[in-house]
Amino acid sequence: KQHAKDYCKALAENVTATKAYKKLFWVEEANIAKDKASFTKECQNSVDDDITSKDTFDVWIDKKYKLIHKVRVYEENSTKSYTDFGQTYKGDDELSLFMKFHDADSKSDANLTVETSLKTDTSKGVFTYTGSGDYDAKVTFTAKPYTGEITVTKPEGAISIAEVLQKFGVEPTEFFGGAQSQAKDAERKTDINALRSQLEAYYAENGMYPTLAQINSASWRAANMKSLDPEALKDPDGTVGSLAIQSNGTQYGYDPYTCNAGGCAGYTLAAKLSTGEIYTHTNL
Repeated sequence: KQHAKDYCKALAENVTATKAYKKLFWVEEANIAKDKASFTKECQNSVDDDITSKDTFDVWIDKKYKLIHKVRVYEENSTKSYTDFGQTYKGDDELSLFMKFHDADSKSDANLTVETSLKTDTSKGVFTYTGSGDYDAKVTFTAKPYTGEITVTKPEGAISIAEVLQKFGVEPTEFFGGAQSQAKDAERKTDINALRSQLEAYYAENGMYPTLAQINSASWRAANMKSLDPEALKDPDGTVGSLAIQSNGTQYGYDPYTCNAGGCAGYTLAAKLSTGEIYTHTNL
């Protein structure tokens, strides 16, 4: 278990040092050290949650590049059924990831491969399934940036999925509540991380952080944080695109300290999650 924790630390240090990681569009140079610490902590927490002292798994190492090629995790009651996941290293500008599930009882295999080019921001994926049944399956997909306009037209006479479920006696909030909450919490974390990146970029240029009044001013943001999406200031359950001193479930919190007319020495960003937990980030 301790080896797994040590690996988490080494993995975070090596991944965040690669050119490929630094080219990812959401990565800010000023935040890499904090990202590394966060990745290490999350990975080590998952070790505590998911791995016992008796758990074992197999690891394949790419001899040439000294990178992990594949990890195999066995099913609890069978070493013949397992899940593989890993990468095939193809250089700093290419990410090639794969996952395979093998079920010995049903004699079935499910494989997923995804290849992403960091030069063109395009991805290609293939999913295949083979088994002892009458049918096999293969699905391919591609993803690439789209710059055109998207028009969504609601079909005439359309009935919402909520209405359909209610007709069958299913309460939509109970059916989708967990997934909706998770999606909102993911959006909250993404917004807080986006705000943190903008704040640290502003500090790198100006040597101070903005006051609450400044960051809540649309004209100030237009002049000083041009790439910040105004929607990042609005909680998924909120109606206003501004920050409060403390997060309250409908507004994100931005609490700067040691402020004067020019700016502030530090801050705490916060969002209240659906679980009641407060997700926070402080200045570097």
